[in-house]
Amino acid sequence: MSITPTTTRVLITVGLVSTALVAPAATAATAAPTKPGPTGIRYTGEIIGPRAESQEYPFGTRAQGISDAGDVLVTSSSRPTFVVTRRGVRELASTEGIAENSSNATAMARSGHVYGGGHDGVFRWAGSKAALSVVQDPDRTTFQGYGLRAANVRGDVAGCAHNYRVAEPFVGSFAMGTVKTLTWPKDSGNCSVTGISDRGVAAVNQEAPNFRTEEIYPRAATMTTSGVTYLKTRKGFASSADGISPNGKYIVGRVTKDGASTVAWLSHRRNPVALRGAGAMTPKLVTDRGVVVGVENDRVVTWENGRKSDLTSVSRLPRGWVLSDVSGINRRGQLAVTATKAGGHETVAMRLTAKRR
Repeated sequence: MSITPTTTRVLITVGLVSTALVAPAATAATAAPTKPGPTGIRYTGEIIGPRAESQEYPFGTRAQGISDAGDVLVTSSSRPTFVVTRRGVRELASTEGIAENSSNATAMARSGHVYGGGHDGVFRWAGSKAALSVVQDPDRTTFQGYGLRAANVRGDVAGCAHNYRVAEPFVGSFAMGTVKTLTWPKDSGNCSVTGISDRGVAAVNQEAPNFRTEEIYPRAATMTTSGVTYLKTRKGFASSADGISPNGKYIVGRVTKDGASTVAWLSHRRNPVALRGAGAMTPKLVTDRGVVVGVENDRVVTWENGRKSDLTSVSRLPRGWVLSDVSGINRRGQLAVTATKAGGHETVAMRLTAKRR
C-alpha cells in the first residue's frame, strides 16, 4: 500500500459550548452532517507498521500512542510490540529477568517513554531498556494484574487493578515507585481509565459490576492519589469520561439516557454540556485547545467549534482502506491512527502529520 496523501485542514478553534444538555440524546445525533474543515493544513500519511495479507481474523499492526517527537507505539499480531522513531523501528526490550510473568506495553507518554503493567507490577521502557518500578504485593492472592492505560510526561501512571469479579482504579508515580489503589465512593464495580493530565489527574469510569446491570453505569469520574471524584451529571443519566486534555482543562465524554448517547463535555463545576454537531461520535481524545478526536461508524472523525470532519474522506487513502481508530495526538498535531482494509481482516498502523502549505 503506497500512501502519499494530503488532507484538508480539519482542526478549527473551539471553546466550551454554553448550552446545557436538556434535550433528549437523540437530538444531537441529527445535528449538522460531517464536513471537511477549511484549507490551510494538509496531512501526510505514513505507514509505520509492516503489512500482512488478509486472514480470517484481524491481522496486522495497530497504533497505540504517539509522543511529542512523533514516535509511535505499535502492536502487532505477528511480532513483539515496537516503537517507530525517525531513525527506524525499535522493538521493546524483554522483561525476562526482571519479572516472572509476561507484561503488556499499553501506553506512551508525550516524553516517548512506554509504560505497561502485568501481574508483577508496573513497567517502563526507555530507549533499549526495560525497568520494573512498582512491585505487586504477593499477599494479594486474588490479584490478576495491573491494567495500565495512561501515563504522563512526569511518569504518573493510571489504570485498573484487576481482582476477581471487580477492578479497582489505581494511580501513582513510576519514578517514586508508588501506586495507590483506590476504592469507589459508592458501591463496587469494574473500571476503565482513559487518560491522565500532566498534573496527574486521571479520567476514570466506574463500570457496572459483572453481577449488576443498573442503567446508572457507567459513572464518569476523575481520580488523584487523594481519591475518586464523580463528575456531575443530571439525575437519571449515566456518563463516561472518554478523554482528558494534557492541561486538564477539558474532559470529554458521553451521557446516556434510556439507551441513547450523546457527546458531552464533563467537568467538576457544571452539568454535561452538549457538543453541537458531534452527532453519534464516540470521543477518544481531547487537546488543550478543545479539539476532539474520536470514532463514528468505524471511521476516525474530529470535532471543533461545532463542525465535524471525517479524516478518511479528506485523505487520499488507497481504495478500500479507511482510518478506523485513533490512539493519540501530540503537541504538533500528529495523530497515531490505525487503517483497516474493507472486510476488517487487515490493519496497519499509520502516523498522520499536519503539513502547512
